[in-house]
Amino acid sequence: MIENKYQPGEHCVIKFNFVTKPVKSLIKIKFPSRIHMTPIDCNRFDFGKPGGGGYGFGIDADNYVTTSLSKNDHVEVDSNQLPVVKHFMFIMKNIFNYNEGIKLQVSLDKNTKQHFGLGSTAMLSCAVIWSINGLFGWSLSKEECRSILTDNFCEGYQGTHLLKGLDTGVGPYIAFNGGFVILSDNAEVIFNDKMPEEYDVVLIDNNCKRVDTDLPESIDMLNRSRDLDSYYRYYKSYIILMDIIPAIRARDWKTFGKHNLEFQYAGTHLSMIQGYDDGGIKIYSDINACMENGAIITGLSSVGPAIFTITDQSNRIVKMCKEKSNLYYKYKFNNCGMVECI
Repeated sequence: MIENKYQPGEHCVIKFNFVTKPVKSLIKIKFPSRIHMTPIDCNRFDFGKPGGGGYGFGIDADNYVTTSLSKNDHVEVDSNQLPVVKHFMFIMKNIFNYNEGIKLQVSLDKNTKQHFGLGSTAMLSCAVIWSINGLFGWSLSKEECRSILTDNFCEGYQGTHLLKGLDTGVGPYIAFNGGFVILSDNAEVIFNDKMPEEYDVVLIDNNCKRVDTDLPESIDMLNRSRDLDSYYRYYKSYIILMDIIPAIRARDWKTFGKHNLEFQYAGTHLSMIQGYDDGGIKIYSDINACMENGAIITGLSSVGPAIFTITDQSNRIVKMCKEKSNLYYKYKFNNCGMVECI
C-alpha cells in the first residue's frame, strides 16, 4: 500500500489570490515536450519540492489543451493524467476565486505519455495552469505560473490518486519559455539559450523495460543514483560551468555532445540505464550507434526509455533505427514555449 498518496485538491500550496472575472470564454494552447538531458545532483532531490538541478531543451510536439467556461467542471484526458489535471484546475480556480465550471480538453502527441522520458506530467500541468490563467486575462506572469507548478508538482497514481514527484524544474521552465536551460538547486535559472534550429531531433524508442516498480520514481533507483552521484556531482558541476556553458555560447555543439555522452556512463545516468531489463546493454548500444551515425548530441532523456539524438544527418540516424528495428520520430526544437492558438 502506498502511504503518501492523496486526492486532487489536497496538499496544495496556494500563494496567489485574485478577485476577478474571466475575460475570455475559450482558449487553446499548444505546448512543447521536453528532453531532460541530465540532472546535476540526485542527492538534492526531494519529493514534493524542486531540487537537484539539471539541463534540457524543448521540442515541438502536437500537444494541445482547450480550456473554456462551462456550467460544470469537465475534463477530457487520458485517465492516468486525470487526477493531475483536476489538481491544478482546483488550484487555479482557488487562486482566481472562481466557483463556476471549467472544461478542459487535452490532445497529446503520441509520444507524450507517462514515463517515456518527455516530461508529460510537468508539461501538461503547466499547460493547464497557463490556459486557465489566460481565461482570467494573464493575471499571473510566466515566473509566477512556473512557481505554482514547482510548489505543487505531483504524479498521477493508478488514475485516481496523486503522489508527490521529483522535479528539477527543467520541464516547467521549458513549458513556458522553450529553448535550452540549466537550473541549479530549487529550480533557479543559471543559464538559458536557444537551440540550433538547423538541426533535427530524432527520438528513439527501443522498447526497453525498467525492472523496478510501477511507481513514478523508484526508491531503489534513486538510492543508487544518490550513491553514484556522491562524488561525480562535483565533476559534473565543474564541466557544466567551465566547459558546457562556454561551448554553447560559442555554438560548439560537438564539444557539448562530447561531455553529455560522458555523463551517460557515470553518476545518475549510469544508475538509470542499468535499471533496464538487460542492464542497459541495448540503450548503450543505441547511444553508441547514434554517435557513429552522425549524432552531434545524444543520450537518455530523463529516466528513459526514450533516447534523443541531435543531428544534421537524420537520414543516417533513421537508417540505423530501421536496421535495429527501433521506432523513431523526428522533431524540431521549440525555442518559444507555449503559444495561444485561439
